[in-house]
Amino acid sequence: MRRIALALLVCVTLAACVHDSGGLMSAEAVAVQVPSQAPVLGQSSAPVTLVEIGSFGCAVCDEFRETVLPQIEARFVRSGRLKVQYLELGDGGPSDSLALALECLPDSLDPFTAIARVKKVMFGRQDGETRASTDLLAKLLGVSSVDLRQCLERPSTRELRKAQVASFQRAHVRATPTFVVGFSDGRRTVVGIPIVGLANPDSLLRLIEAVTLHATGGKPSQ
Repeated sequence: MRRIALALLVCVTLAACVHDSGGLMSAEAVAVQVPSQAPVLGQSSAPVTLVEIGSFGCAVCDEFRETVLPQIEARFVRSGRLKVQYLELGDGGPSDSLALALECLPDSLDPFTAIARVKKVMFGRQDGETRASTDLLAKLLGVSSVDLRQCLERPSTRELRKAQVASFQRAHVRATPTFVVGFSDGRRTVVGIPIVGLANPDSLLRLIEAVTLHATGGKPSQ
């Protein structure tokens, strides 16, 4: 019943938001799988979720984090209207290691700061060095290596990652960054409107503004 109610909310609200944002986005919603206790930027109770699906070697993802994310945080996150989650697409090497590690991080951790540390140390290394050890990942992510190793060894962690990859395939996520702006079912699914790339950051900001406006009863962001 909860999933049906969420689907109805998405259909009504996001269709209106596409109209409000100038019709620049497709009204076709997608669903992506997220960890139930994934690290988030913002309040976990925020009514709207922005998911960034990125990859280890994605320069545009770095551009988003450095130039657009601070605007989103100032306009929408600090007011409690929006929370932001990061998911790793996974494309081999350190990206796959990071994707699994993200399933194990505490929700109090800022995912973007942690990812920036990992990429700063590991990006550009040769293939023989890019497969991150658990100890190195734990150090860079700021978590216990024992806890991280135990989490990575659980079958449920790999099963969740498989479900996540399957949701990317169903949503036709093939490029990074891909953004999904929408609503969480409170468990492991975010349903929303996808935007691929960052060619026009204003489109993403307008979509977030439109969705948060509808979700909060028409009160504009400050």
